Amino acid sequence: MTDVFIASAPEDNDRVYLLSQALRSHGITVAFDDGGPADPTTAKHLAQARTTAPCWLAAWSRPSVARETLTLQGLDALRRGVLVQIVLDPGGAAPPPLRHVPAFDLSPWDGSLDAPIVLALVEAADHMR
Repeated sequence: MTDVFIASAPEDNDRVYLLSQALRSHGITVAFDDGGPADPTTAKHLAQARTTAPCWLAAWSRPSVARETLTLQGLDALRRGVLVQIVLDPGGAAPPPLRHVPAFDLSPWDGSLDAPIVLALVEAADHMR
């Protein structure tokens, strides 16, 4: 089973990939849709992870905030009690319907596997498993 599903815009794939590697280095299983073509097995795994992962991590950036689908999925994750939010851009924020939910600021992250922000996200994911 996937511990964390990361929802993001394809424009953020590089940063989301680095984050997924950092979380994996701490024993967290991660799935995210990079927007590329997926074979049927991968597509099925992503669809399942999107709805069953105990932690749904919304990665907000200018491109992702503009995607209504991600906002609606984020609201569903909030309703299910599995939403954790991160902000990728300096001064960025979640979309208006989700701004009342605290978000981790990942904008200054340097990619370090043991950065305090990564450890905080690992703790949040562990708490939700």
